[in-house]
Amino acid sequence: MNCGKMEKYILGYVDGRLEARELRKAEAHLAGCAECGRRVTEFRAVSGLLEEMPKIMPTEGFDARLQARIAVEAARESWWAWLAPAPRVAFAAALLALLCVWVGSRPRDVDAYPHYAGAEMRAEDQMRMVKDLPVLEDFDVLENFEPLADLPPAVQAEGN
Repeated sequence: MNCGKMEKYILGYVDGRLEARELRKAEAHLAGCAECGRRVTEFRAVSGLLEEMPKIMPTEGFDARLQARIAVEAARESWWAWLAPAPRVAFAAALLALLCVWVGSRPRDVDAYPHYAGAEMRAEDQMRMVKDLPVLEDFDVLENFEPLADLPPAVQAEGN
């Protein structure tokens, strides 16, 4: 047994509550460890002082008065108390509400994004998109074209 384990068993050893196997281990450790032996002596001294103190017995009706005080405190607490959120949760909820109001109050650019207003895309907008589609496809192909990455920087600048 080491000193760390002995620390867990020291009160049980002083009070005589250890099982036979644990008691043998503790006594074997105490035989070789002066520091733990000193701690056992200190705990026994404190235990002896506590035993010398007079025992205080509660007065008649102590339990009844204690139960009554507990009932009064419980009744005093509002039934809304369970609803009171923790400060962090309340702060997070307030920030979320503020963010929702801010996002909801921002003006929408209906001309650039007609689907925001729930309106159908106009025919002229559809035609403009269809006309720009080959250019966008070429741009995507050229931007991700791996052989162009092998060119020296000067050649790439001329190609653009």
